[in-house]
Amino acid sequence: MIRHFSKIKPKTLLYLGCGAGIKGINDYTFKKYFKVTGVDISNGMLKIDRELNAEVKYIHGDMREIRLKTLFDAVAIPDSIGYMAAVKDLRKAINTAYRHLNTGGLLLIIARIRDNFKENNFLYTGSKKDTRITIFENNCITNKTNYEATLVYLIRRKTKLKIYTDKHTIGLFNLTTRR
Repeated sequence: MIRHFSKIKPKTLLYLGCGAGIKGINDYTFKKYFKVTGVDISNGMLKIDRELNAEVKYIHGDMREIRLKTLFDAVAIPDSIGYMAAVKDLRKAINTAYRHLNTGGLLLIIARIRDNFKENNFLYTGSKKDTRITIFENNCITNKTNYEATLVYLIRRKTKLKIYTDKHTIGLFNLTTRR
């Protein structure tokens, strides 16, 4: 999509909020087509990213405020844009992306929008050797601009079970949000 819709031939990509989601699969894919610079607020996630994708340059920073001295042919904010739970933070993140784009460059944002969001539940499972993991995810709209994603992790190693929970507040804006 980036190469197809860009007005210039994109060679460099800034990935804001790169994290280590899905074991760095976005970075793995992006680096096949672009010279990638990833930015994330979590040093722990960046450590995992560096182990998985040594060819990518990773920088610790907040997508709302980081200012690099480099412009990029494309900027991507897949999924992590959801952590902008307030309109002011959403605007800051988009402003950061804009400030780092070359003329004719392309901004890719992948986000859930309020207009077509449905509360729902998901179940994920997987296993490797003697470890089995089951994750339950419940999504619930909590106010006009947010939803809550609650996750329950069941991790069984051999016969021993551990249960963890995690809760995320995620931005959920209308497509026409302008504030």
